[in-house]
Formats: sequence, C-alpha cells, structure tokens
Amino acid sequence: MNNTKGQALSIIILVGTLLSIILIALVTLYVVKAPLDRFSTAMNSSSPEASTRIDYLNNTFTGLWDDVIMLILFLNVLLLFISAFLVDVHPAFLVLYIGACFFLFLFAPTAVNSIQTIWDTSAFATTTNEMPMVDYVLNNFNVILLGIVILSGILMYAKIKLFSTGNGV
Repeated sequence: MNNTKGQALSIIILVGTLLSIILIALVTLYVVKAPLDRFSTAMNSSSPEASTRIDYLNNTFTGLWDDVIMLILFLNVLLLFISAFLVDVHPAFLVLYIGACFFLFLFAPTAVNSIQTIWDTSAFATTTNEMPMVDYVLNNFNVILLGIVILSGILMYAKIKLFSTGNGV
C-alpha cells in the first residue's frame, strides 16, 4: 500500500476529470442536439405536437448534462476534501503541494481557454446556452480552483494542530 503524503495528484485528477467530462458533454450534446433540432423543425410542419415533444426531450437532455457535470464536480471536490483530511502529512510536503498547485494554476487556464473557445464557437453556442452552471464554472474556473486548493490545503495541514496531543506526537 502506498503512503501518499501530498494531495497535489488528487487536485490534478479533479481538474482533468472535470475538463474531460465537459469536453465529452460538449461533443455528446452537439451530436444529439443538432439532429434533434433539424428533426424537430422538419416535424413541425406535419405534427406540431411531435415537434413539441422532441423539443422537450432535447431540452431535458441538455439540462441533464448540466446537472451531471455539476454533480461530478461536487463529488470530486468532496472526495478531495475527504482524502486531504484523512492523509497523514509532514509539513515538508507543503513545498511539494504548493509547487504542484503552482504548475496546475500555470497550465489549467490554457486548457480552460481551449474549452471556452470550443464552447463559444457558433456550432456549439446554441447547445451550451442551456447549461448555466457549467458556463459559470468555466467563466470562474480559476477562482473556484483557488478556493478548492486553499480549502484542501487547510484541511490537510490544519488537522496536525487539531489532533496533536501536545506530547510531541
């Protein structure tokens, strides 16, 4: 069993998972939404009721992805906090944690900007207008990431004083 001291890998996994799921959602939404929009428009002339039901299905699918992405983000952050609390750390690993977080802050905005560029292109613009929570996370990603890093660092290193017995242990 490995004795992992720092939690920087957990934060990198959190960011990678979130960005991967957002990209998968973007492609899936475009693949489903574009044909359904055309099919709904074509059905509107012959059966307006069928067109309305197709639009409902289309909007439900988009809203579902928004909720799924936010749920996965919440679960990742929760697991990060739990692992940060349960790990036994040595203060020397604070330097490793800060260094890994520094590189994360250095490279994560580039990945988010790439996703934001894809997110805002005309092909995906109509698809993503219905995902306000994910749009908020993408627009405020650096601030959210900074908050997660600070809270996980506090959880990881503050418990040393909290649970020490005062006998040097």
